[in-house]
Amino acid sequence: MHSTAKTPHVLILGAGLGGLTFAQSLRKKGLSYQVFERDSDPHVRPQGWAIALHTMLDDFHASMPDDMTGFEKVNHLHPLTLPAEIAMHREGDDRKWGGRDDGTGIFVRAKRDILRDWLSSHIDVQYGKKAARIEEGDDGVTVHFEDGTSAAGDVVVGADGVHSITRRHIFGGKQNDPMRVHKSATISGVTKLSGADFAEQLSLGHSSYIVFFRRGQQQYMLFIGLDSVSDDGKTGSYYWDLIWPCENGDRDDHWAFNSSQKELLAHTNEVIRGLKPEFRKVVEMTPEHKLLVPGLHFHVLLIDELPVGRVTLLGDAAHAMPPFRGEGGCQAIEDALKLARAVEKMDKNDIGSIKSTMDSYQREMLARGGKAARLSAEVLSKDSDSSERVVGGRPIELLSREEIVI
Repeated sequence: MHSTAKTPHVLILGAGLGGLTFAQSLRKKGLSYQVFERDSDPHVRPQGWAIALHTMLDDFHASMPDDMTGFEKVNHLHPLTLPAEIAMHREGDDRKWGGRDDGTGIFVRAKRDILRDWLSSHIDVQYGKKAARIEEGDDGVTVHFEDGTSAAGDVVVGADGVHSITRRHIFGGKQNDPMRVHKSATISGVTKLSGADFAEQLSLGHSSYIVFFRRGQQQYMLFIGLDSVSDDGKTGSYYWDLIWPCENGDRDDHWAFNSSQKELLAHTNEVIRGLKPEFRKVVEMTPEHKLLVPGLHFHVLLIDELPVGRVTLLGDAAHAMPPFRGEGGCQAIEDALKLARAVEKMDKNDIGSIKSTMDSYQREMLARGGKAARLSAEVLSKDSDSSERVVGGRPIELLSREEIVI
């Protein structure tokens, strides 16, 4: 859409959750924007698993256009009526800690691909548009794409993730990119559970749960996450990650990143031996061919400041973090909502207006997002009983463990 108003025309690079939230918020305000996505199709690559939404939900709903209906369908527990719940367990301790929605919808766990599809409603995303370079001038900014086309606007927003071309433009090339790989190692797999096995896992954590444990001096966390429920409510699709701090875990030649599926599953089963059977079940019921190879690397990005101009960042492009605190998605969406309000205040004919508004946005965004990234990166180095642990944006609390029947 284009406008003749004084507010700027915004070029959004990236049609992930942050970029689409930003576009919807601009659409609600009647502001001018275009969205470009490097993938040729929204489903060409995996979108990741379920995502926790919490602290920004009231603002999120208020910022969506009136024609955005059916948000309840993004709930990964649908068609079950259980409230979203993320739980924590510790080996040798029968208590269940965590956070649970209180019935008001202040804590939602959404299926990521369904949420992205929902956020794409009424947005004309231009797919297959991978940015090659960005040119800033006195009168505007131009993005040149690898297909030979270009787009001109007043402001560029890089919502293009961990490997952001926009960020590399800002920092002067890939060699100067401050993005780092987190020093941890991960083994991951996916499987499905039905009937009593599914019910048992739901009782441990409706949406997901973490088991903290040690083997000798090595600390581990086993994350078990529900991604989605079958239409009949009888089967749950699960994913799991065995994660541990590892000095060389950021290297592509680390054994956990390039071992065979058979070796990875055998190692995981050896490490989790001694945990209660209910905690081992998801791993033990994972077929060997459902181990993820190559393994996952988590990223960390801590930026103190950004130059002020016509180009800025949001989400992982600005403050990538491991998923240990369930903060990444919420931070990206909060960035988008606040940046939309900032754009509304800009005068496209006044570069001073653009710069001063960008400066305010970037200072708040980097302080807030950077704190979340730092705390997420430190989770594995802290004791699992730390009072700083939060779920759904709130301190953890003691939870009851209900008997669930499927």
